[in-house]
Amino acid sequence: MVNVALKRIFPFLLFLFFFLFCDSRPRTPPSKEQWNEFRKIPENHRKILTFEKFLRLNQVLNVVPAEQLLRQGTDWRQAESPPFSIPPRDLWPNILPTLRVIRDLILPEIGPVTVVSGFRDAEYNVKAGGAKSSRHLLFSAVDLVPNREIDRIELHNRLLNLWQKKGPEKKIGLGLYSRNRFHIDTNGFRKWEK
Repeated sequence: MVNVALKRIFPFLLFLFFFLFCDSRPRTPPSKEQWNEFRKIPENHRKILTFEKFLRLNQVLNVVPAEQLLRQGTDWRQAESPPFSIPPRDLWPNILPTLRVIRDLILPEIGPVTVVSGFRDAEYNVKAGGAKSSRHLLFSAVDLVPNREIDRIELHNRLLNLWQKKGPEKKIGLGLYSRNRFHIDTNGFRKWEK
């Protein structure tokens, strides 16, 4: 009798648990509309134009869209944080070696990529559960996904091969994450998987 009652109520309890304790909001990058709204703010607009000029002068403007570098991450809704953040100007040079690695090594090997997490401010990083020493805080790291379908094992093999060959010279940090998401920075030759 108890088993029958448990079998009937268990699906409801499971639903209730997920409804109350699991965040169902999507973990996706912000939309183009959200970028346009962020960019419309006069102070942001001025800083973004200056940042784009900086990237152009350093010949990395079109490696990935500048807006993607300012995405904090895909869980900005769950963290209840702004989807974009502009790093302090003194951090801008930190992204240059990483963008050159993407341009010179990642794009020829993997093809076009999308940055899903670039600069993170300290508040967002804490809320999102980022490492205290996250390179995103220094604006020298990005999390990427390939724009085309690629088998996860093939992607990891290509990235590991690239990391083994060029990682020591370019000081590449490589993180391999779930699905086809991966991390690149230029703060030291190391790798990890999550």
